[in-house]
Amino acid sequence: MGPVTEKKLGAYGIRTVGDLAAFPEKSLVRLLGKSGIFLQAYARGEDSRKLETEHERKSISEETTFPRDVFDPERVLVTLLELAGDVGYRLRTRGLRAKTISLKLRFADFKTITRDLTLAESTDSDREIYRCAEKLFLCHSGRPPWRLVGVRASTLERSQQLSLYPPAADGERELDRVKDRLRQKYGREVLVSARRLRKDP
Repeated sequence: MGPVTEKKLGAYGIRTVGDLAAFPEKSLVRLLGKSGIFLQAYARGEDSRKLETEHERKSISEETTFPRDVFDPERVLVTLLELAGDVGYRLRTRGLRAKTISLKLRFADFKTITRDLTLAESTDSDREIYRCAEKLFLCHSGRPPWRLVGVRASTLERSQQLSLYPPAADGERELDRVKDRLRQKYGREVLVSARRLRKDP
């Protein structure tokens, strides 16, 4: 409500929500026009607008800040593999697919870059998300060390249950479903990549 409207209402002794709710509707329309009807409806707690219980998500992202600067690109790739899995899991649990995969990379001097890759078809596959993130990292990694790495999925759309997928993609999707069920039952750490085991001391 603007100051002009507030002044008009005040001139008629309307200073509270209760005053506005009880004011004669026809008089309010003469005073404020059609907007008076809406103001009075709100004052009475009436709102015909559709209730939105959840805002539309624009992107899904995961990132990790390393405890120490990382010089080994393989360590970064292992982390990207895990982050891609986290992003894929969140996409699938929300019934979403993404057409754009982004890499976020922060260097030791705190310079931060973001690079995007747009796919021909949307995806919620851990492997496809990782392939994009890996490609972006290999193209834009610059000189080590690295301080932070992140993966983001955007340009989101609802999954189409009737889409036709090639056999290989079907296999990947089934694997992702199995991993999702294990993760829901036992937690994130139930699945650890072989690459991570090779890197861990």
